[in-house]
Amino acid sequence: MLVYRYWGLRENPFSNVFTPRFFYRSTQHQEALERMTFVATNPELYLGLLTGDVGTGKTLISRLLEIKLKNKCLVLYLANGFTDVAQVVRGVSALMMKRLLTKKMSISKIELLLKKARNNKEIFYIFHQCLEKYVKHFKRNLTIIVDECHRIDKDALITLKGVTNYLVEFKPAVSVILTGQKDITHTINTTQELKSRLSIVYSLKGFELNDTYKYIMHRLVAAGAKVPIFSKEAIIAIHEHTGGRPREINKIGMLALQNGALMKAKRIGPELVLRILADQYGMM
Repeated sequence: MLVYRYWGLRENPFSNVFTPRFFYRSTQHQEALERMTFVATNPELYLGLLTGDVGTGKTLISRLLEIKLKNKCLVLYLANGFTDVAQVVRGVSALMMKRLLTKKMSISKIELLLKKARNNKEIFYIFHQCLEKYVKHFKRNLTIIVDECHRIDKDALITLKGVTNYLVEFKPAVSVILTGQKDITHTINTTQELKSRLSIVYSLKGFELNDTYKYIMHRLVAAGAKVPIFSKEAIIAIHEHTGGRPREINKIGMLALQNGALMKAKRIGPELVLRILADQYGMM
């Protein structure tokens, strides 16, 4: 904390911990959020896919989407993929049942009811019953957000796609948003069951230099900066190394603040950034 106080900051401006107020609304991130929101709130679109290289902000968009949908849908957020779709269906069924119950009942008792199901067919039947009651009562659809979807095998994805088949009053009631690395596009494009249900695809890329500059300045101001801390030349050096990927920008930015404080620098210039790159990555 002393490092950040040295620079007149209240907190770490480059933390990778999810914090909505640090979100820099670049054109592409805002568009990604709006497109995935459109799929989530229009279940007849079935599946949305958000891809991008490591560190470009996919998980950030997933978490922001979860918040944005809070009063519009029932949202189930799954981090780091999953392996058992039936277990996912059990979980979301329990969640819907808990919301619907008029009498107090612990979640453990609800799960016990689901465990009595003898096979996956019965579990999915219970899911459909819960879904129908939930949608009719609350007038909201279900949205399942799956982060790190590239970790999921093809069969599990096909089974998950199956939940979008369920109708309530003859209308689709389930949207699925997949976010993951670009490898997942090959799996989807070569699997007809998935490809046929995919409606909107968006891919995140690293920032252009102008957005890298605005991103760094936005986060510094959000953390309490009153004066410029990074020179333009330092930001150019950070951009050239990171390719504009937010996670890498955060790493270099944090190291720059630490090293600058230790050196009692008045401002972070390109020399300091290059020294960090040389120490951390062997780059000169």
